[in-house]
Parts: sequence; C-alpha cells; structure tokens
Amino acid sequence: MAGPGGKLGALRKIAARLRQGHAAEPLRGQFHQAMPDASRTVAGPLLLELVAEGFARPQIEQLLRWCEQAGGERPRAVQSEFAPGHPLDTFRLENAAIGDRAGRLRAALPGAPDSAAAIQAACRLAGELALVDNHYRRQEFLLFTRLELHGLIRPGRILWAAHDEVRQWIKYLNLQTGRDDFGPEKLAQLSDPVVRPLLEDLETIIFLEEEVLLPLAMEVFDAEDWDTIWRYSDQIGWCLVEPRRGYEPAPLAGVEPPAASQPLPTGALAWDEVVRIHAQLPVDLTLVDAEDRVRYFSEGTRPAFYRSGAILGRDVHCCHPPRSVHYVQQAIEDFRAGRATSAQFWRWMGDRLIHIRFVALRDAAGRYCGTLEVVQDITPLRALEGEQLDLKYDPQLAFREGPTR
Repeated sequence: MAGPGGKLGALRKIAARLRQGHAAEPLRGQFHQAMPDASRTVAGPLLLELVAEGFARPQIEQLLRWCEQAGGERPRAVQSEFAPGHPLDTFRLENAAIGDRAGRLRAALPGAPDSAAAIQAACRLAGELALVDNHYRRQEFLLFTRLELHGLIRPGRILWAAHDEVRQWIKYLNLQTGRDDFGPEKLAQLSDPVVRPLLEDLETIIFLEEEVLLPLAMEVFDAEDWDTIWRYSDQIGWCLVEPRRGYEPAPLAGVEPPAASQPLPTGALAWDEVVRIHAQLPVDLTLVDAEDRVRYFSEGTRPAFYRSGAILGRDVHCCHPPRSVHYVQQAIEDFRAGRATSAQFWRWMGDRLIHIRFVALRDAAGRYCGTLEVVQDITPLRALEGEQLDLKYDPQLAFREGPTR
C-alpha cells in the first residue's frame, strides 16, 4: 500500500485529470485503488495539500464524494453527539453566519449602483465580515494547536495561509468603504477584482472547514482537546454569533506552586512574587526551549499578541503565520549555530508599532538552551520628546493577579 507521499502523488494525478475534463468513472476506480482506507484522518490532510497546490473546489468536492463512498458513514452524521455550545457547534454556527453575510453581500452588488440602501448594506456587511478574524484566530491558536499534538501540522499551515488572504481582502475592502468619497462607482470598480474573490475565498474556506477540517478534528480529538479549545475561546472572541448554552468542560485540576523563596544570583524571589512581577511587565515574554517548543509565556499588562495556555508545548514555528514564520526560523537557526545572539524587527499592527526581539539563551559553556522572545508595544515611547522630570502616571490599568491557570 502506498505511503502518504505515494497517495498524494496519486491524488494529484487524479485531480489533474478531473481538471482537464477526463471522465469521472474511470478515475473513481483509480481513486479507490490508491485510497482504500480513505478516512478523513488519511484523506483530509492530503486534500488540503491539493488545495495548497491550486486545485479548485470542484476537484476537491469530487474526491470528497469518493472518500465518503470508501469510508462509509459521513463523520457529520455523529454531530448530534456534541452538545449545544460545544466548540464544534460554535464553529459551524459561525460558518453559517459568515456564509449568510457573504451571500447577502453578493446579492447587494447588482443593486448598489442605483440604491443608496444597497450601498449602505454592502458597507455594513463588509464591516461585519471583519469579525471572521475571531473565527480564524480560534482555529489558529487553539484548534490547529491540538491537531499538531496529534501529529497533524500541515492542515493548520495551509488553512492559516488561506485565512491571511481573506484578511487582506477584508482589510482592503473596509479601507475603501470607509473613505468619504466611497460610492456606487467605487463599489462597481471593486466588485470583480476585490469583492467577488473575497466572497469566493470565504465560501471555499467554509467548505474546507465543514468537509475536511472539522470532520478531521471530530475523528482525532478527545474530550481534553475540545475542553482546551472551549476554555480559551472566550479570550479571543466570537464571530457574528454567541455560543449556545449546554456544553460544560471538565474542571481543571489545580497545581500547587512551591512556597519557599528560590535563590537567584542577585537575590531571592517567592513564587507569588515571580507571578506578580511577570503579570505587571510592560513587555510580553515567551520562552522557547532547545527543541523549539514553547515552554512559558508571561501575561503582561499590555499584550501585543494573543496567547493562551494552549500554546504550551507547541512547536514555535506553528505559532506564527506562514508569511512571517521564516523570520523566527532564521533567528533560531542562527542562534543554534552560534552565528548571533540577538535579533529584532518591528511592524505596525493597526495604529500600534510592535517591537519584537529574539534573544539566544545559553548555558555557562555557551551551549544553546533556547530563545526568549520579548514583545512590546512601543507606540507611546515614539511620542516622547525632551524630558519629563516630574512623575507622570500611566492611565489606570485593571489590577492583574497573574495567571490562575
């Protein structure tokens, strides 16, 4: 039986012939020969690889139909096992709401040139679709994390890249609809090059989630996986709908911290003091060990990026979007090889300028032990001029006791 690489090659050839218009029936036999065990766990990641290679939805839909014939009952059939409010239930309700907004935006386009109401509807719907960012981030930082723990890394990387494309479309569209001179002519100009590709991408991702990603998660996740996703989801937020009531995760087991002070080279700190200090830092710290796994992060007063306990143990390369992960990879490789000890870059995130520094950690013998990432919102610092010799108090911040998880 062919391994994953051989199966992918076979699927690639079959999908290419489907795209070229070859008759489906002979290809179906080739598919079942190559994929006799076409479960979602086996076939789903391979089909997403085809998506990443540019195969269109019609070819993926045909291959999925053959998967169902080979694999028997559709995983969707066991959806009733999941209570209202379960993360799977919420993802699917959100997909329905995203699809609804996409359909209404498409319907508003033809009437917009002659209708102020249609223009207003299009602008409102474009703004509502920006909430898809919450839906995607819960997948990127929670669902993909749990897939990785089950050895499934590529599905998250492929879909994260697709998410970023949608984000760029939505960001550009909302910048245009927010302009004072936006009107029917401008919407007509954006319709084919921007709006329709955005809607197609949104609907394709919904299709891939409903038919590949979520059924894949249903096959491989256990109760602990779903509980972890549920526990941290509210920190990110929801997309167009609120979770229903009914799902309750298992209670968290408490961890008893050490009570005594720990000696350090320049003093000693008790556990609660360490927690309080790190909770009040104006920077975000993330520790990556020598095996590139996230081992610790601080919860400072002004977090620049979303992080949760779900990332602990995660490969750091999977914690960053595909468009920027090469910076992280390059820095760690240079640190491990001894070519560098520190690297930095900064970027605008909306109206905030975020500074990111990577620092190599080494033992007394100079051996590489890991990397510390230090992130800070430096926007207020850029505004400083001259001197401030009297005390200037920061705006009142909510008191943080520190991590309780």
